[in-house]
Amino acid sequence: MPDAAEKLFEDESVEWTEAVVDELIIRARGDERAAIRELVIELAEVRAAVSLGYLRGVQPERPR
Repeated sequence: MPDAAEKLFEDESVEWTEAVVDELIIRARGDERAAIRELVIELAEVRAAVSLGYLRGVQPERPR
């Protein structure tokens, strides 16, 4: 049985893999600031997708 954290990321639009992180680092060409900036942008997109999942009713109820 998946726990709440696993259920949170069941939404297909929120797949987060090592490949995504590796791609961001490669695109940054070793520039640490650029890599961090890209990761922050990607995390913001993931957060928005998770929030959208709650709005669509496909995510578990938020803890209170």
